[in-house]
Amino acid sequence: MVSPVIKSNIPVQMTFPDAMAEVIAGKKITRLEWANNEVYGVLKDGLLQIRMDGQLKRWIVSDGDLNNADWIVVPQTN
Repeated sequence: MVSPVIKSNIPVQMTFPDAMAEVIAGKKITRLEWANNEVYGVLKDGLLQIRMDGQLKRWIVSDGDLNNADWIVVPQTN
């Protein structure tokens, strides 16, 4: 008997080091606390940047960023 697969829309939460591995792999990351997929971190031209207010800015990582484990990969939109 085949068991049913239950798909979940709950994103996998990560620590900051795990999230950085995703950024290095070319993905965008955000925090659940930010509650906004339009604010995200990305690696661009070899620099860690954050998109806020519609602009990419240099990201100065805070203690809150480092110590929280609510990081998720931003879902890709088609």
